[in-house]
Amino acid sequence: MENEWFVNGNLFLAEDGTATLEMPQPPPDRAALPQRVRVNAEVTDINEQTISSSTEFEVPGADFLLGLKGPDYFGSAGKPLQLEVVAIDSKGAPAAGNVHIDLKVERQEYHTLKIATAGGGSTTKDQVILREELKKSFDLKAATAGSAPSVNVPFTPAAGGVYFVTAEAVDAKGTKVLSRMPLYAVGGKEFPWAMEDGNRMNLQPEKTELKPGEDAVIVVKTPIAGTALVTVERNKLHRQFVTELTLDNPVIRVPLGEDEFPNVFVSVIVIRGSAASTKQHKMPEYRIGYCALTVESDAKELKLAVKPDHDEVRPAEAVNITTTITDAKGAAV
Repeated sequence: MENEWFVNGNLFLAEDGTATLEMPQPPPDRAALPQRVRVNAEVTDINEQTISSSTEFEVPGADFLLGLKGPDYFGSAGKPLQLEVVAIDSKGAPAAGNVHIDLKVERQEYHTLKIATAGGGSTTKDQVILREELKKSFDLKAATAGSAPSVNVPFTPAAGGVYFVTAEAVDAKGTKVLSRMPLYAVGGKEFPWAMEDGNRMNLQPEKTELKPGEDAVIVVKTPIAGTALVTVERNKLHRQFVTELTLDNPVIRVPLGEDEFPNVFVSVIVIRGSAASTKQHKMPEYRIGYCALTVESDAKELKLAVKPDHDEVRPAEAVNITTTITDAKGAAV
């Protein structure tokens, strides 16, 4: 499982039949979290007889955890937004005491190299650089009734692209607490996305789990502007539409309905004609990308109720059972 981690190794028992096990450090992104540890031991004697045993215990985490929140949707280059930092304990209650925070915001930049391959072909390789955009330290506001210690930090993305917001603190025991989240901004004077080999591009949904009636907001990580053909598909073509993608607005909105339950795939093909090409040798270009969306709905769920005509019966006594099936709205089926 993704939330599990493990280590293993061999030990020799001392003359008194004991061995000391040194607990390894958890991964850095989980070091501040409470840990449930399970130890499995297997002992083999000189006669190749094996016995095993296991035990579990809990290791408390840091005194508090940090949470980060950005805008509900993608940010825009040149427009201010608010970053919220909050501190809670492992049970979700407001953290006690003062919490000093070191916060930084870094922008992910790509430097694309074109590399020659055997047979006269070529491939692209992206060098990723994190460039610091904001760095500051502050103390969180004291907790109030029903509210955890928190602070709002204003930040204005200078350009479009992917940003990483990192908050760090240290509790009274010296445990390092870290929280990190990505932040996407659109707009600016250039496409900030990584170049993919061939004609591929990536689609970045604002969220991948939605409900009927919601719009899927998707950033199209295209290195070219142009006309986009958008299709919504699963076992068939549900619908399609055409829109324009520009530097200022490389975002599409896809309305979702009940027909999209339980999931759909969104395909985007971007086409730029030779007249709009920025290359020295002008030629038409296209890019294509897909993403999967999960659509959650209870509209097709059925509820089953079973009720006997007697709460108590004797052996061999007949009993009548009434079964009722209703849909999500409570109507009988």
